[in-house]
Amino acid sequence: MWKTGICAALASLLVSSVYADDLQTCSDRQFSVEAPNDELLETLCHAAPRIRDTLSDCGLTQTRPLTIKVVDELSHKIGNCLAWFDCDHDSIRLTNPARYPEVIDQDSPYATLPADVLLENALTHELVHALITQSANGREVSLIDHEYIAAALELELMEPQWRDVLISAAPVSLPPKTGLIDIWIYGLEPRKFATNAWQHFSLQQNGCGLVERIVQGDETLSRSSR
Repeated sequence: MWKTGICAALASLLVSSVYADDLQTCSDRQFSVEAPNDELLETLCHAAPRIRDTLSDCGLTQTRPLTIKVVDELSHKIGNCLAWFDCDHDSIRLTNPARYPEVIDQDSPYATLPADVLLENALTHELVHALITQSANGREVSLIDHEYIAAALELELMEPQWRDVLISAAPVSLPPKTGLIDIWIYGLEPRKFATNAWQHFSLQQNGCGLVERIVQGDETLSRSSR
């Protein structure tokens, strides 16, 4: 069974309770944010463009505006989510960090991260999904490729001390295994999937070059396409 975590973009399976505040356009007008307070709104308006610009190193670019909405809770039929990208509406939903103590399982590695670190981690993961979708220019990118890239870059962009916390909580022996880049592993052991994905991404022959090849349709890690 999946624990609380970051979920794939499966709109029909999720419901959320959104704050009633108006959507505010950030100074970078490619982003609009709906949040329960000005501090969180400012945090997200600052973080989103910075993360997007970093992801451009891997060929992930923004072509359409995105909205970011802070919600009380995201519910999935197989667990709770901390974040979710709605590809139909170019919208990212993030669980309010004030709710983390209530919605995160205490045995989850996420529970060991400071709220601000986890918020940025969740935002990074969903921005990756959003930018893959926008950068693919209408090409379908498989779910496993989506989750591989999002998991790898989520960890790559973290400060090493916090990345080490997540990897230590779900270690995978080296060398990385392509057999673990599998949708069933993602469903059953999402943190081990992420550890292995980052270790695989970190190999010299992979990295941003592999991400670009996947998004451009030149390569896939999906077994069904091999």
